[in-house]
Amino acid sequence: MSQANIPNVTPSITVTRDEALNLLLASIAIEELGLGHIINAEAEKIQYAVGTLPGLTVPSTINDLIAVNSSVKSTMQELLKKEMLLQHKLESVLGAVESGGGTGTTGATGPTGPTGATGAPGAGAVIPYASGLPVTLTTVAGGLVGTVGLIGFGSSVSGVSALGGTIDLTGVGGNLLNFAFSAPRAGTITDIAAFFSTTVALNLIGSTVTITAQLYRASPPSNTFVAIPGGFVTLAPALSGAVAVGATSNGLNSGLAIPVAAEDRLLLAFEATASGLSLINLVVGYAGAGITIN
Repeated sequence: MSQANIPNVTPSITVTRDEALNLLLASIAIEELGLGHIINAEAEKIQYAVGTLPGLTVPSTINDLIAVNSSVKSTMQELLKKEMLLQHKLESVLGAVESGGGTGTTGATGPTGPTGATGAPGAGAVIPYASGLPVTLTTVAGGLVGTVGLIGFGSSVSGVSALGGTIDLTGVGGNLLNFAFSAPRAGTITDIAAFFSTTVALNLIGSTVTITAQLYRASPPSNTFVAIPGGFVTLAPALSGAVAVGATSNGLNSGLAIPVAAEDRLLLAFEATASGLSLINLVVGYAGAGITIN
């Protein structure tokens, strides 16, 4: 006898998680529907026995009613067990639906988005100045600037001439004189702030002394610094009358747009001018300042 030629049928059935959950819910619904039909049939059995349904020609005896009641009771007990099982299955399936399943694998990285808008300009670099020891400022005949104090980063020097709005830092004999720094890149000076506090009392009755912090610039390779137009801040209040030790003046000049080239040398000088009765004066005090370069 030859062997039956039965083909090797191995179907590939793929069911997604959502499809499986739907199939389980459908099977539970079908079982519930079947239970409903059985319950209706048991109810009709009781109705028939008590004579509420047509077809019974001979009235049921007490024994018949007891038998029907026992049969219905046994069937309903089994149905109750089945209903509890279906309830447990339904809660399990609904729990799986609400949980949403485990986290899937991370998807592929999307393409790089477009370049965003250019951000606002930064706040710029702040260059701080402090005299360290007090500096001496003088005014000469006519109330003009006499000698000035050069301010560095915690140090200073007094008695420097700024005649004609220029300062020469060539120096001789290694004198303390060079308080200039070189700009490493081009930028723009936007703000100048300054502060002065007297360390010697003054008698300026009938006179007024005004202190100014002035920036000077030298282009390399020069040692001659020239006052930068607009690169100053005038301190207030001006000194007048009986000036005590610790009298202060301060000022801020903002909104500037002074260009600075790479390798420009910048120098800050405190200077004074006078008006009134006494035009030749000497002012001594601590000086500090700061400039912003964007």
